[in-house]
Amino acid sequence: MKEEIIHKEIDLIQNCISRMANNSFMVKGWAVTITVASFAFLSFKREIVIPLCIFIFGIIIALWYLDAFFLHTEKKFRLLYQDVLKKRAMDDCSNLYEIDISIYKDKTNSIFRTMLNKTLIPFYAVLMLFSIVFFIIEINDSKEVNIPAVYEVSFSELSSKYKEVEKNILDAESDIEMIFIETRNIQQEINDSHIYFEDFENQIVSLQENVSSLSSQIENLENKILQFSAESKANTEKTKLKKEL
Repeated sequence: MKEEIIHKEIDLIQNCISRMANNSFMVKGWAVTITVASFAFLSFKREIVIPLCIFIFGIIIALWYLDAFFLHTEKKFRLLYQDVLKKRAMDDCSNLYEIDISIYKDKTNSIFRTMLNKTLIPFYAVLMLFSIVFFIIEINDSKEVNIPAVYEVSFSELSSKYKEVEKNILDAESDIEMIFIETRNIQQEINDSHIYFEDFENQIVSLQENVSSLSSQIENLENKILQFSAESKANTEKTKLKKEL
């Protein structure tokens, strides 16, 4: 039972050491990823070379410090691991499961001195040197970019062109308004012509009715004439018969 407890304590310290090592590895990965992403972003935004350069240097230094912190903490856990092995080998079970690494503060270098460790300074120094060279090249390229003559327009020319465009817009608006007025007048004329044609149709219908009435009157007159002619003929025959008698 005693050996099992000691193994669990050792495993706990080893897990802390492994976690610090993994954190250090992840910080290095983030440093490379952010630097490369900034270089890619800079190819589209060359006008922010200097601010982005300052930002990248700040990020690299911050991650460098964080990496040194994890390495510094890992060294403290390693010292604790060694002391625990020595104590447990002598059957000293004092401070069991007590993980206090603050007592090793004087036995390890400070975080700033750890930043100059031979495992950290080559990585971050090369990363910063590469960033400096890249930013210098980008700054020189941005200065050497020649603005095409077509874009070299003075403020007065831009102002005159703006006024010209504004005048053209006003003229176009007035033309559109005139077209609208003419369209409205044409529509009114069309409406008036419809009214005229309706009146003309009404007059034709009235004339047709008058013609029909006149035809009826003529037909009645013809009938009366025929009747009068028949009556006259009958009277004439009666008169002849009376004379013969």
